[in-house]
Amino acid sequence: MWLIRFSIENPVKVTVAVLYMLIFGAISIADIPIQLTPTVDKPEIQVRTSFPGAAPQEVEEQVTIPIEEKLQAVEGLTRLTSSSKEGSSSVELEFEWGVDKDIALIDILKRISTVKNLPDDADTPIIIAGTSSERRPIYWASLRGSLPVNKMRQFTKDYIVPRVERIEGVSEVRIYGGEEREVRIALDFTALGARGLTVKDISQALVRENLNVRGGHIDIGKRKYLVRTVGLFKNVSDIESVIVAKDIDGRPVYIRDVATVYDTFKDRTSMVRIMGEPAIALGIIKKSGANTIKVVNQLESLFEKLNREIKSKNVAIHESYDSSDYIWESIGFVTSNLGFGALLAVLVLLFFLRSVRSTLVIGISIPIVIMTGFILLNLFGRTLNIISLAGMAFAVGMVVDNAIVVLENIFRHMQEGADRKKAALEGTAEVWGAILASTLTTIAVFIPIMFIKEEAGQLFKDIAIAISLSVAISLIVSITVIPALASRLMRFSGNKKNIAPQKGALATFGLSIKNFFVWSITAISRFPLFAKLAVIVLIVTLATATLPLAPKMEYLPKGNRNLIFIFFKPHVGSNIDTTQKYSDVIADKILAFPEIKYMFHVVSSRFNGIGTRVKDEYRGDIGAVAEKINGVLYGSPGFEHVMAFQSSLFSRILGADMQVEVKGPNLDKVAEYSTEIQEELSTVKGVKFARTNLETGNPELRVTIDRERAADLQLSVQDIAEVIESLVAGKKATLYKIGGEEIDVVIKGVEETIVDAHSLEEVTVYNINGAGVRLDSVAKVTEATGPTQINHIEMDRAVSLSVTKERDAPLQAVVEEMNRKVLDPVREKMDLGYSITLSGHAKDLKATASALTGSFVLALVIIYLLMAALYESFLYPILIMFAVPLSASGALIGISLTGSRLDMLTMLGLIILAGIVVNNAILLIHQAIRNREKRGMRADEAIIESVKMRIRPIFMSAITTVFGMLPLVIRSGPGSELYSGLASAIVGGLLVSTVFTLLLIPALYLALADIRGETKNA
Repeated sequence: MWLIRFSIENPVKVTVAVLYMLIFGAISIADIPIQLTPTVDKPEIQVRTSFPGAAPQEVEEQVTIPIEEKLQAVEGLTRLTSSSKEGSSSVELEFEWGVDKDIALIDILKRISTVKNLPDDADTPIIIAGTSSERRPIYWASLRGSLPVNKMRQFTKDYIVPRVERIEGVSEVRIYGGEEREVRIALDFTALGARGLTVKDISQALVRENLNVRGGHIDIGKRKYLVRTVGLFKNVSDIESVIVAKDIDGRPVYIRDVATVYDTFKDRTSMVRIMGEPAIALGIIKKSGANTIKVVNQLESLFEKLNREIKSKNVAIHESYDSSDYIWESIGFVTSNLGFGALLAVLVLLFFLRSVRSTLVIGISIPIVIMTGFILLNLFGRTLNIISLAGMAFAVGMVVDNAIVVLENIFRHMQEGADRKKAALEGTAEVWGAILASTLTTIAVFIPIMFIKEEAGQLFKDIAIAISLSVAISLIVSITVIPALASRLMRFSGNKKNIAPQKGALATFGLSIKNFFVWSITAISRFPLFAKLAVIVLIVTLATATLPLAPKMEYLPKGNRNLIFIFFKPHVGSNIDTTQKYSDVIADKILAFPEIKYMFHVVSSRFNGIGTRVKDEYRGDIGAVAEKINGVLYGSPGFEHVMAFQSSLFSRILGADMQVEVKGPNLDKVAEYSTEIQEELSTVKGVKFARTNLETGNPELRVTIDRERAADLQLSVQDIAEVIESLVAGKKATLYKIGGEEIDVVIKGVEETIVDAHSLEEVTVYNINGAGVRLDSVAKVTEATGPTQINHIEMDRAVSLSVTKERDAPLQAVVEEMNRKVLDPVREKMDLGYSITLSGHAKDLKATASALTGSFVLALVIIYLLMAALYESFLYPILIMFAVPLSASGALIGISLTGSRLDMLTMLGLIILAGIVVNNAILLIHQAIRNREKRGMRADEAIIESVKMRIRPIFMSAITTVFGMLPLVIRSGPGSELYSGLASAIVGGLLVSTVFTLLLIPALYLALADIRGETKNA
C-alpha cells in the first residue's frame, strides 16, 4: 500500500505531521467551548401572559383559550399544554425533534398577533424558546448588606440587573425578595362620591395628563425650532396637582382633593433569606446554546468589579450557586480518568512487551489520537463536555488495538528474517485489511445512533463522534506512524526477547493460556460434526446464561450535583406571611444538619423552597443526605407536603420522575379519576410520592351583582367592579418615569378598608350623580372556593400527577407496576372521551429504548453487510456475528458486579460492544482465510494456526482496552454516574467475549468447514 511505503520512507514528514496535530490539538483545547453535557436542542416554546389580579377562571377564558385556539395549528406541533393561574397564563408548545425553532417562532408570532380581544389589563404575551431545564438559572447570586430589603431590591433592579443583562449569553435575570417601587393613589371614596366622580374618571385623568406630545417644526427667522408639548409627571406633586374635573361651582377638583398620593412599595409577594438573613436573590438564566463557562466567568468578573463599586453602600454581591463548579469538577474528574486510563494502557503494554521501545511505538498513538480528536471536535462545532471526554476516555484503550496488531505482525516478520523496513512494510500491509474491517465495524455501529433524535440520542451523539473519530484516527496512525517508528526504533537479535518474556511465572501462565486454547480447538477439530455443534451450543449457553437476568431499565443518571432542593407546598389559600412562618421552622431544622454548608430560602408566587449545598466530606452521596432531610421534615405543619430531592441533571419536572396525565371534557370527572389514581399510587411498590396539580378549595369572595337593582340606582357592573378592584387589588392607571425607570401608578383604596366579607359589603359605591349606595344593597357577597390552577392538555381540561419514585427503584419496573396495578384498571372503567397517559421520563424511556433497539438491529445489519462486502462472503460474517450475544451477556455481568443501573447510556454500551467484540473474531477469521489462501493449509490447520498467531494481540488488545477504561469503572466522583455504567458494560462484555470468542469462533469455523467439506488439503 502506497501510504505505508510513503510513511516508512519519509519519517521526517510523518514526524512533522504528528507535531502539527499536537500543536493544533493544544490550540483547539483552549478554543473549544466547555459545558457539562452536550446541548440538547429540544424544540419547546412557551407563551407567557400576565393578567394581574385575575382569577384562574378568568385567565383561562379570556387569555389562555384564545391563545390556544390560534396556536393549535402551528406546523410540526406534537403537544399543546397550558396552565392558567391567578394572574398568569402559560401555554407550552412541544414540536417534533428536528423542527427549526426559529421558523416555529415566526409562525407563533404571526398567530399571536391575530389574537383579538385580550383584556386591557393583560400584558403583551411573551414568547420564550427553550426547554424547562434551559429556563432554569445557571447561577444564583445574592445581595446582602445593611440597606432595607426593599431598597436593596430597587438598587439591584436599577444598578445591577442592567449590567448583568448586557453580558453576552444572558437571557433573563429574575429578582427574588423585596418589592418594587410603586406610586399609590389612595382614594377617599366618600370625597370622590361627593363630587360625582368615579375611579374611571381618576384613571382617565392620569392617562390624559401624563404624556409628552410632538408638535412638529416651526421656522422663526433664520432658525428652525422643534415644538414639543411636555406633560410627563416629574414628581409626586405633579400627580397630586392633576385636575380630574370641575365641581358644580366651576372650581377644579385635584387628585389631592379626593386621594392621598404615596411614593411607596408594592405589597409583599416574595421573601429571600440566605443562611437565615434577609437578602435579594438573582437567578440568572442563559440563552439556549450559550457557553455556561463563558457566561459564568463574565458574571464573576462583573460581580467582582461591582463589589468594589458598591462597597461604600455597605452591600455586597455573593455567590449562592454556580453551576460551572460542577462542570469543572466533572470535566476535571473525567480528564483525570482519561489520563489514568492512558497510563494504565501504557503500563499494560510495557508489561506484555517488556520493551520500552516497543511500548513507546504503540503508546505514542494515544496522545496523537486524543489531540487530533480535539481538533476534529472543534471543527465539527462540538463542545468539550463530560460525555465527549468520556467517549475519548473509552477510546484510550481501543486506539492502541490497531497499533498492537500491526506491531505484533511486524515482529513476526522480523522473526522470520526480514529487515526492519521490509518487516514494517509487509507486516503492516498483511494486516491492513483486518484492521480496516475492525475499524469500519466499530464506526459502523454509531451510524444509527447519529439518527436518534430524542434527548438521550443527542447525548449519545457526542460519544459516537468522539469514539468514531478516535478509532478512525488510530487506523491512520497504525498504518503511518507505527510502521515509520518501527522501521527506525525496533531491534531484533534473533530471539523473542523483544516480544515476550521467556522465563518466570508470567511466561508460564501466558503459555498455559495459549496452550489451553490451542489444545481445546485441536480437540474440537477432531470431533465429528454433531459433536462440534454440541460444543457450540454448550459454549453459547454458558456465555449467554445471564441474558434472561437483565435488570429493568432506567432513563438517564441523575448526576451527583451538590444541590438539594427542599420543595414545600403551602395549603391552598395560604398567604405569604403564613408560608414564611412555617417555612422558617423548616429552614431552622435544615440549618441544624451538620452536613449543610450553605442554604438559601425563597418564598414567592413562582417558587417556594429551600436550596442547600453540603460540605465536601458529604459529597460522595448527596442523595443520602436528601433522604435524611426527608425523614426529619416529613409531615411538617403548615404544608400539604414537604419533599427534599437532589437536583437532577436531566429532570424536567421539579422533584419528579414522571407524570400521570388525566384529561377529558369535564373537569369534575377528570378530578375524580385523578384522585382515585393518586390514592392508589401510594400502594405501588417503588412509588415514593405522587402530588397533584389540581388545587381546589382556594378561598374566594364572590360578588354577584343584581343587575336590575344596580340599573335602577344608575350603576353598571363596570362601575361596581372598578371600585372593588381599586379597593382590593389596585388598578394600574399609568407609568411614572424617573431616571430611566418606569414605576407603576396604582389607584387603590385606603389601607385596611377591606378586612373581611362584612367590610366588603359595607363598601359605598357612588353613581354619576354622587349618590352613595352600599354594596350589599345591589350585590350579594358570598364565600366560596375555586381552583388555584386550571390545566389543559390538547385544549382539554386535565390533571397531572407528578410521581417521584424510590431512589433505588428502576423506572421501567415502577412504570410496569403502576400500569398493572393502578392505571390499566382505571382505564378500563373510564367514560368515552377520557384518557390516561404517561409523560416525563416514563415517556422518554419508552421512546429512547425503542430507538436504541432499532439502532442496535440496524447496527448489526450494517456490520454484517460491511463484512460481507469486505470478505466477499455471506457466511463468514455470520460466524463473526456470534461474538455479539457473548458480549451482551458479559455486559450484564459487568453491570451487576459494579451495581450500575441499566440506563440509556449503559444500553449504548451494548451497541458499542457490537462494533468492538467482532474485531477479535475478524482477526481470527481473516488470518485463517490468509493461511488457506497464502499457505495452502486445511481449514482445521488454518484456524489452529490463526489462534496461535493472534491470541497474543487479541489478549493484549482486550486487556489494554479494559485497563484503559478501568478508571471510568472503579473511580467515583463528580459526573461519574453518567459514564460508569456504560464503562462497566463495555469492560464486562469485552472480557467475557474475548474468552469465549477464542473457543466459539474456531468451533463455528470448523463446523462450517465440515459442512462444506473443507477439511481436506486445499
